[in-house]
Amino acid sequence: MLNKCKMFKKIYFEITSACNLSCPFCPPLKRESGFVDEAGFKKVVGEIAGMTERVLLHVRGEPLLHPEFPRFIRIGQALGVSFEITTNGALLEGLEDVLLLPSLVQVNFSLHSLLANGLENQPLILQKIWDFARRAERERPDLYINFRFWDMASAVDTPQNAILEELERMYGFHLTDVNVKRKKSFRLSGRVSLHFDTEFQWPSMGDAVTGDAGFCYGLKNQIAILSNGVVTPCCLDAEGVICLGNIFHQSIAEILESPRATEIRRNFQAYRLSEALCQRCSYIKRFSPKTLRTQQTGHGGVLAGV
Repeated sequence: MLNKCKMFKKIYFEITSACNLSCPFCPPLKRESGFVDEAGFKKVVGEIAGMTERVLLHVRGEPLLHPEFPRFIRIGQALGVSFEITTNGALLEGLEDVLLLPSLVQVNFSLHSLLANGLENQPLILQKIWDFARRAERERPDLYINFRFWDMASAVDTPQNAILEELERMYGFHLTDVNVKRKKSFRLSGRVSLHFDTEFQWPSMGDAVTGDAGFCYGLKNQIAILSNGVVTPCCLDAEGVICLGNIFHQSIAEILESPRATEIRRNFQAYRLSEALCQRCSYIKRFSPKTLRTQQTGHGGVLAGV
């Protein structure tokens, strides 16, 4: 039988695949855009609440775009769920109170998304984000807030953009070279931090095979649930290519105990990539045999996610 007691660090639950922005680093989805309804949300959260340390309400899409976002957070809070939210921040206005509820443990603002879209109202959006961060420090000093710039061209770079310059003036700092292989996060104040990373490529079956040796944290530290109910091992499987089952029609226990899920776990532990999508994934190259050995001794980390 499946041991449900916090078997995952993160479960990604995409409440909508729709987005209010169009970023060049997010290729258009082939699957139909959708929003999870309340019945579907209750079923999923009711099943996964005791299985994970936190629930992240995205894979693709903008979670704040969902009209039932405030209600969903309160439903999860009643079940004892801890939420991590990743947002571009453009729809923040009016949802600040919800994002300060006790069930929120981390809010990530993808500021590179704003840079990529050049919105006319960007100054207003940024001011709302800065105001929220200041308010959070006063009212929820335990809440982690990350300002993300996940658009570095290389692992060692000197990030320069108008938003970062504004943050430097606000918090009184200046960054020179950033080496994300050594340090990705820089604390600004309290639990408010900058977070840098290189841009990643969403894996696709149209990509060339790069090899069948490797390891991933999928099905070990995380799974992802798409808005159509498809359960997949990985938060980067945006199309649900590795479909383990559908949580709207099956139990999560049945899905995770399926032969395909069992085979994927077994192969990852043997440093083998059994799935065709994994064999085409460039992100998986960030995990070395040393990472696998560390995991096996119980001292490993977790995939940062999108």
